[in-house]
Amino acid sequence: MSHTLPLEGHRYLLTGASRGIGALTARALAELGAHIIGVARSAEALEALAIELNSKREGACSVEAVDLTQLSPLSAWAEGLEGRYGPLSGVIHNAGVDDFQPSEQMSPEALEAQVALNLTAPLLINRALLPAMLARDEGVFIHLSSVAGYFPTPFGSVYSGTKAGLWLYNEALAIEYAHTRLAFVTLHPAFVNGVGMHERHKEKAGRAPWVLGGTTAEAVVETLTHTLLKKERLKSGAIIINRSPLRPVILLFHTLPRLTRWLFSKLVRPYLERVAR
Repeated sequence: MSHTLPLEGHRYLLTGASRGIGALTARALAELGAHIIGVARSAEALEALAIELNSKREGACSVEAVDLTQLSPLSAWAEGLEGRYGPLSGVIHNAGVDDFQPSEQMSPEALEAQVALNLTAPLLINRALLPAMLARDEGVFIHLSSVAGYFPTPFGSVYSGTKAGLWLYNEALAIEYAHTRLAFVTLHPAFVNGVGMHERHKEKAGRAPWVLGGTTAEAVVETLTHTLLKKERLKSGAIIINRSPLRPVILLFHTLPRLTRWLFSKLVRPYLERVAR
């Protein structure tokens, strides 16, 4: 006797699917029955992921190698997704990059690449997908932001700015389309241990200061899948993912910014300066 999986029949576009949180997310959603359309730059890594997931369940994963920093063809590519795969249940914007360095030393090309991947690409993809989802009156947009979008990140000013922009963009869409059944969600991990950016930071500078908080890739994926499984109860909003008392720090910055800047200059700046070297 076969059992219906919770996300069977659902299709999700997942950016940054080839490694880290993206690959873990693809595996988790495939186990729940979803069809993943994985996107990243690395065709080889994507093909390996597709072979892995499709060997466990036929039709679990399709992949397309796309450089999301190349913005000109992005709208046309995204507009054709439903023609190739059928109606999408949602899009998960996981692709992102950080580049910690002194702001005056960052090249224009590196700055543009961060803004393109972290912010402009999700906006363009959403613009292409919104009309069809609005016509069906269903769909979820999940944006992987960061706690760096809630307070200033020295030596990561562009990263912080893009993540703040993604969060407020999401909140604006949630209000604009509050009369629909579409949902707009941002996930805000703290420094993620185990995979990705923070593991590279540890090699240079050790663990992040306690005030910045921390989480795991597994916690991020668990929060994401739990969000999707809410279905009819899914609501727009922002979710902070971390294991330390970070919420009071965020509240402190938004109520007493001068005090928080002083605190960060003492506790956070030295660490991120080591990361930026």
